[in-house]
Amino acid sequence: FVHDRHGDDPKPIGRLLCRFAGGLRILVTSCAVLLPFGFFSGLLMYLASATDAPLVDPWLAELDAAIGFDWKQFLAAANSMPVLASALVFAYHSTGPLLALLFIYFSFTLREERLYELFALLALTTLCTTMIQASFPAAGAYALFVPSRDQFSSFTDLAGMWHYTELVALRSGEPFTYHSANSSGMVTFPSFHTILGVVTWYVVRDIRLLSPAILVLNALMVVATVPEGGHHLIDVIAGFAIAVATILLLRRAARAVQAP
Repeated sequence: FVHDRHGDDPKPIGRLLCRFAGGLRILVTSCAVLLPFGFFSGLLMYLASATDAPLVDPWLAELDAAIGFDWKQFLAAANSMPVLASALVFAYHSTGPLLALLFIYFSFTLREERLYELFALLALTTLCTTMIQASFPAAGAYALFVPSRDQFSSFTDLAGMWHYTELVALRSGEPFTYHSANSSGMVTFPSFHTILGVVTWYVVRDIRLLSPAILVLNALMVVATVPEGGHHLIDVIAGFAIAVATILLLRRAARAVQAP
């Protein structure tokens, strides 16, 4: 109604109202996609975790060692720098708010195509990570190494372990009730936070004011996946590889569609 009423209005207030109405239309349409996507992707993640297959954390730790990475030593180094640790914690837990802000920003700047690109990347990477989680279940480095609280005192109390109780319950084979509003991230291998870090920077890659800031924030977040997220380094490497491969696949598909 606002668009029809003010679409041809030359006055600034008319153009502003029309732009706001267009942004609101995109945001509402996005929410109509995002809400069911969030529900079903979370459910898929829980179903992928409900397996009694052996955990692959010892194997992941061996891969870390093979490339010269010592998780416990890295945790100790990060924990010894409280200021850096605080920045890492902030960056790690910024992913949800950042996604919400990007949805709003893309909507009200009328970047509808960029918003759908983000949706496509989230859908493809979610499907890929849950398939890998079902085949190679992992609980995370904190569950494997069990450091004492003083060894990660600069990080949150449940660093890398907020999902563990539910994961054990899912792996027990007992029936469970899925509450989407209270669900936790279950996928530890590969690191979905790393995937989000790459994807959310990629979708703002050519936006001058956002790209550098999000690059720095997401770089810190990727580092934080080890001491705060409880990931093995190989989880991070795998997440980065999946994100890059998915972006390249989507770009190739876009070129194929646009080709005459």
